[in-house]
Amino acid sequence: MVTLCIQPRKVYKSAYYRKQTKNQWARDDPAFVVIQVLFLVVATIAWALAFHVDQMIQYLSLLFHAIIIEWLSLGLMISTFWWWIANHQLRQRKTYDNHGMGDALYVEQQVEWQFAFDIHCNSFLILFLFLYVVQFFLAPLLISDSFFMLLVGNLLYSLGWGFYTYITFLGYMALPFLHRTEQLLLPLVVILALFVSTLVLHAVFGAQINFAHLSMQYYYAP
Repeated sequence: MVTLCIQPRKVYKSAYYRKQTKNQWARDDPAFVVIQVLFLVVATIAWALAFHVDQMIQYLSLLFHAIIIEWLSLGLMISTFWWWIANHQLRQRKTYDNHGMGDALYVEQQVEWQFAFDIHCNSFLILFLFLYVVQFFLAPLLISDSFFMLLVGNLLYSLGWGFYTYITFLGYMALPFLHRTEQLLLPLVVILALFVSTLVLHAVFGAQINFAHLSMQYYYAP
């Protein structure tokens, strides 16, 4: 996990070695998934305690949102979307001819769906650190309506989703049979545009679009 935060490229090198030894790109050990779920449980409970949640049904609702909706459901949708794009748009296809044995022995590869979900899990770890950990410690400040806290809050979300996008890109770029993987960086343009637009709307119209503030109101407002 430390390597994923510091040198994410190295994490995907292990996927290449796994392909050579076990003939699969995806992890065959569910430990990383289990650890992420445990992290989400601990973080969700910490957030609930900080906002004085005192009913079991509220705890269960928060856990459902964190694990089932935000991590699993969103992860399934994103993984499936990029898995389909990779296999149908980014996969290099062999041009066959009638010369040599190489063509007869050639095996066309495809992106494993499980590997696509692995990429989501890798990317989500960084998103988790920004939105569950760093935001937790900054929460008392982020509830402010000041422009500076709007800047910090939206920058936090932009960095979280920006790194999620970048690590997703690294995962698909590590597959040697894909090309034009730089297309996976296009969401960065949307993220940057949203970040800048919130600042402009506040400066020009006084609009208060603070994603951190909105998130805390949605989950923890009485």
